[in-house]
Amino acid sequence: MVYEERGEEPPSAYVSGWKGDVLDQAESLFTAAAEDQAERFEADNSMTVSTAVKEVAQWGSNWHFPEKTPFILRRRLLSERWEDLVGDKWPNSPLMGLSGRTPLEAAEEETSRIPLAAAVSVLDADGVVEKKYLDVSSVYKRLGLAAPEPIAVTEQTPLNSLSVMQLLRLPIAELSDSQLKDVYRRVMLIQHPRLMDEVLREVASRPTFLEGLGPETAKVYQTLAIIARDRSRHQEALEWVRNQTDFMKSADDTFQTGMMCELQELMLRLEDPSDPELKPLIRRLSENYVPKMPALRERLRQLLDSYNVPTEWLADNPTGVASEIASGTSEKQGIWTPDESGSTSGEPEKKLWLPGSE
Repeated sequence: MVYEERGEEPPSAYVSGWKGDVLDQAESLFTAAAEDQAERFEADNSMTVSTAVKEVAQWGSNWHFPEKTPFILRRRLLSERWEDLVGDKWPNSPLMGLSGRTPLEAAEEETSRIPLAAAVSVLDADGVVEKKYLDVSSVYKRLGLAAPEPIAVTEQTPLNSLSVMQLLRLPIAELSDSQLKDVYRRVMLIQHPRLMDEVLREVASRPTFLEGLGPETAKVYQTLAIIARDRSRHQEALEWVRNQTDFMKSADDTFQTGMMCELQELMLRLEDPSDPELKPLIRRLSENYVPKMPALRERLRQLLDSYNVPTEWLADNPTGVASEIASGTSEKQGIWTPDESGSTSGEPEKKLWLPGSE
């Protein structure tokens, strides 16, 4: 943490972190740079800021990416880091729950099957906290563990009261539409990435079920796109966004719906500045929508700047199908983001929420 001058206190900088080799290395680098201006600070009273299991803390570190690193590359590197943790570091790390043995060592002992399966569940839970997708079946296979037995579902099965561990054992594809609906509601609240992915894919494969969801169908496609994006599956994410666009336009093919769909696609394509479809998309937004929503131009410019995309891709003199604001209106127009407060002037406002601004 670096502080500017505060009142009578001079500018200052502090280094803190998890106790261990990483912090010791950071302290050495900081001390070498600051020379005789650095001093070690010891609190008079012990104060716990936060806690973490030691074996988990040693795997975690905050990565810093250069400002111009494309988001698609950041996600790929973070995915590779997660895969390295799951495929190499975790299997070879001594775990307290395994009496100090590594998962690969415990896998050699038949009596360790239950604690080893529990260790996999803990890894899965740690991944959920970080919104990571753990391919549990692959981990089981590597450790020689049998997959958990699926739960037999009947009309009397209390789906609304099952634990997360039990939900993970449900045969999702075998559920009836009414049963799937109960599980779908639970999963959307729990937000377990792997469980959400499985359930929502099943939902998306049932046209009758989707029809019953009505407008909520757009949320299904959007969530699947986010899961694919976070797994560094960019093209798959774009496919789900296209499905969302097709659904929304089939239900309401209006100017505003078209703009919202284009903006959803923009937020995804901006992650890859080399995407050949990005520039034409920006031009369409600039030419077709900015004339009617002038404030959109500045927000688009801010977005392009934040993703290191040339702002020159915006049309200089946008003209298009929506070149005039309907006459007779006195409403103020603009772009709304969730951190903005409402109007205080007493005048009615028409504002558009921009995806990705939250």
